[in-house]
Amino acid sequence: MPHDFNVQELGQRVLATTNEIFAAGEHNIRVQMLTAEDLEWCIVQTRQQPENQRIPWALSGAVLDNPDAFRFSFKILDADQRSAGACICQFCPATGNMPAVLNVEMLQNFHIQDSCLDGNTFRFALYAAVLFMVETQCVGLRLISPINARVADYYINEHHFIDITSGDNGILYRDAQALFQWFIEDSIRPDSSASVDAAQYLSDNDDLLTGL
Repeated sequence: MPHDFNVQELGQRVLATTNEIFAAGEHNIRVQMLTAEDLEWCIVQTRQQPENQRIPWALSGAVLDNPDAFRFSFKILDADQRSAGACICQFCPATGNMPAVLNVEMLQNFHIQDSCLDGNTFRFALYAAVLFMVETQCVGLRLISPINARVADYYINEHHFIDITSGDNGILYRDAQALFQWFIEDSIRPDSSASVDAAQYLSDNDDLLTGL
């Protein structure tokens, strides 16, 4: 089913909101749309990773021209604008009886220097993904082919995703409502000034959450 919005423009707005939450929470990272230059940097960086941690960024060039790709890089403030991490998601529009979902296809922290991204890469990527899901009325998030069993176990045990591929962890899933609740609890903490931005955003988009 065709959708009547531009994923790239919507993605830019979502990343701007994500950055407001990072700034309010005093996190020294920002997100921006993944560029061709960023992707080249990802390819170089992944070659320096151990064999079992290499993600095939070199095969992802087509994503730059994919109108339904939601792609972004993490930049550490004052770190020469080099990508400290990157994420590629695919928006899957509703078709027939199948509602819209978002796939996370690639995610990696390159650890170019110590930062708040370390240990929080998936958590911060989820911030952007959840905001995107609100805007596009996705009913769930799928994690495609976790890089190894340890990472898959982390997603399952720490973030409560479930395996929907008969035990091989090829696709992990969590529904939108559970992720919205997680987002509220995680980003709106009593000691965090980010609470105002996150709460206001969800309040402004409350009509989009109805029925999900």
